[in-house]
Amino acid sequence: MNRIRIHVLPTNRGRITPVPRSQEPLSCAFTHRPCSHPRLEGQEFCIKHILEDKNAPFKQCSYISTKNGKRCPNAAPKPEKKDGVSFCAEHVRRNALALHAQMKKTNP
Repeated sequence: MNRIRIHVLPTNRGRITPVPRSQEPLSCAFTHRPCSHPRLEGQEFCIKHILEDKNAPFKQCSYISTKNGKRCPNAAPKPEKKDGVSFCAEHVRRNALALHAQMKKTNP
């Protein structure tokens, strides 16, 4: 004799309904092509395209490559001083690592 097994999916009766997720962050407002990155808080663009907004508190990273002399295209927070230098998150991290390595080297 063959037995037929019937799988019944559980019902939601007696269960707590799931809490709806908070609203997804808005996508970047870059116009040249679709960008799915989330906007920065209080801004219209993502970190990649924030330099498109002239009123945003960001400017181009101050890092200049020693290999090819080109400037980093990433956004960096505007410094307090008008002529101050500021670096993007990647170059801040690299500078911190280099400083740490230099301190380690001089202080054995």
